[in-house]
Parts: sequence; C-alpha cells; structure tokens
Amino acid sequence: MPLINVTGIVLKCHDLGEADRIIVMLTRQRGKLRIVAKGARRPGRRFAAVAQPLVELQAGIHTGRNLHTLNQAVILSSHRPIRDDLERLAYGMFMAELVERSTVDDQPQDELLELLSHALYSLEHTDDQELLLAWFEVQLLQILGLLPVWQYCVRCHGQDVPIVGLNAMHGG
Repeated sequence: MPLINVTGIVLKCHDLGEADRIIVMLTRQRGKLRIVAKGARRPGRRFAAVAQPLVELQAGIHTGRNLHTLNQAVILSSHRPIRDDLERLAYGMFMAELVERSTVDDQPQDELLELLSHALYSLEHTDDQELLLAWFEVQLLQILGLLPVWQYCVRCHGQDVPIVGLNAMHGG
C-alpha cells in the first residue's frame, strides 16, 4: 500500500466498529475518498480531532481498493466558529452534503473543493447565511454544468422574449 499525501475537507463521518471511524473526504489530488481513521472514536486519540465534518486537513493515507487508511494528519482549519453556532453548523453540513452527493469517488474536483472551502470561510464571518447558501447552490450548479439558461429562450433562442416560465426539458 503506497502512502500518498492529500489535502481536503472532511464531508461526513460514519462509525466503524467500536473505535474506528470512516471519513468521507473531498481531496484536491484524488477527489472524494473514503478513509478509515483507526481509533478516532476514542477521546484523546491522535485522529479524534481530524475525524470531524468540515475540518480542512492535510493527510497521509495508505491507499486501498475501496477504503484507504489514515496514517497521519495535520489540521489546516477546524472552522471552530461554525461548530460553536448550531445554525452555522446546519448550513455548513448542508453545503458539505450537497457536495458529497454531487461528486463521484476518485474523480478530482478542484473547483468544488475551492468553492466549499471559500463558502466555509465566508460562513464563519457572515450574518446572512441564507444569502450565502443561495450563492453556494448557484455556484455548485454552475460548476456541475446544471445551471439553467436564463439569458435567452431555449426554444426559440430569442433574447427579447419575456420570461414566462422554466422549461425543465430544455434546461432553461
């Protein structure tokens, strides 16, 4: 099992056995990965702090077929202000869930990682979480190529046509 270094954000966590935890992490180098953090559920263990959602970290992992194993980790940002406020935490977890559900394993998504990182830093400092979430959702749709066409009519391609409704079949 080769050791690789990755940088990314923990999207969510699952318990595994009595002491371990599986973290789903969006990484710059490899895309979305599922990584086993041994002993992360026990307080005071070395991976207890990094196996939390919304933590940005740099990690050394041993690669495996389906699951990888965490060997070392350094926290780049814990996003503590988000964790301390329940409303901010709900918005942050929703953003992470949107990213997790819209990505495929082992496909690098640099733009999505940058978008989520920027949104989390903004969430720490803004008082208008709803506006930030709306901005995040539009940016996410644009990166994924799913943003509807608003500039012109998708049926006749005319720009002077008043907007009457959304045609989901044609994407605008």
